[in-house]
Amino acid sequence: SMFRAALLLGLALVGSAYGQADLCLSEQDQFQICLTGTSLQNKFNKAVKKCKITSALNAVTAKCPAIKTLLKNFGKAEKAGICFLEEIGLMEEGAIVPANVEWITGQFPNELLDQFSLDDINKCATAKQKQYAKSVKSCGYKKQEGKAKKGYNALTPMMCLNEMMSTACSSHVQYMLESIMSGFMSMQVISAGK
Repeated sequence: SMFRAALLLGLALVGSAYGQADLCLSEQDQFQICLTGTSLQNKFNKAVKKCKITSALNAVTAKCPAIKTLLKNFGKAEKAGICFLEEIGLMEEGAIVPANVEWITGQFPNELLDQFSLDDINKCATAKQKQYAKSVKSCGYKKQEGKAKKGYNALTPMMCLNEMMSTACSSHVQYMLESIMSGFMSMQVISAGK
């Protein structure tokens, strides 16, 4: 069928790029691969595009922006995070919906979720908060230092979750691609032997 032909062509291109060590996937691409075949795939992609969460988080991590810019970026990152959570169904009317959290996490591959925990996120957030506290001091925000620290403290759990999911997804994608390539290599060896 046309779908199978397109799938084989896509796998061949990925395999070719992987074999040449030329495969470079964005964070969004990796998440798409991790979620392929789950009911979250479309929701996630739409939410990432609509909410622009990656660019919002990146703006917050800029080195010593003007305090007004930083505070504005905190607001944008918070709105992007809320937008994302609402779009994928984790949040309704400003509150996290526990039943939806359970359903959504059930959509992720187990090997992905096994790579981190709430404890890991909290440890990461605490470390990042200390890092940003030093950064805030070195930027000389003085009168606005409290607001800057508060903004970073509010965003660090989301930043950590994003980093951990990205790392776990990257490992998962690498494993999947290696498995696919191993299968192709086995097929080539068997075909060559006949």
